[in-house]
Amino acid sequence: HEDGLADVADAFGGADKARRLEIMRDSRIGSFGVLALVFAVGLKAAALAGLPGPGVAWAAMAAAAAMSRAVMAPCMAWMHPARTDGLGHGAGRPDALVAAQALGLGAAASVVLLGWGVGLAAVGAAVLAALAVGRVAARRFGGYTGDVLGAAQQAAEVSVLIVVGGMLP
Repeated sequence: HEDGLADVADAFGGADKARRLEIMRDSRIGSFGVLALVFAVGLKAAALAGLPGPGVAWAAMAAAAAMSRAVMAPCMAWMHPARTDGLGHGAGRPDALVAAQALGLGAAASVVLLGWGVGLAAVGAAVLAALAVGRVAARRFGGYTGDVLGAAQQAAEVSVLIVVGGMLP
């Protein structure tokens, strides 16, 4: 999913929708993609470094992994594919029930791993991050691609870890 984050960051500079989609297909990474990866990895490392011990860090990473992947199904359900080909289009669009089930499973994992308060805050952070990426993607790309879903996952993962790091002593 890191590749998707980098590709989306690089594509923001494209002059029009067609050029932005073309940039995302390019296998090379540009300066904005590198910066996005550096910031994402740095934020994750900083959030994890501030946690009180390895058990809490494990729980935070597991919750972030579950919740950040759970938000991908709603992104696919509520947005249209930006292309008529590619991985995002080929994956299809889950219906609202499947999207809700994905969110429910991610939320349940977060609450079990982190407790009610921190777990629900993590869920909220992941959903808001994915919504933000989805909103920008709808405007800039006309919908989702596999790269957009990867960027949403990364944004949600970083958000969960920051929330956990900020709420635990």
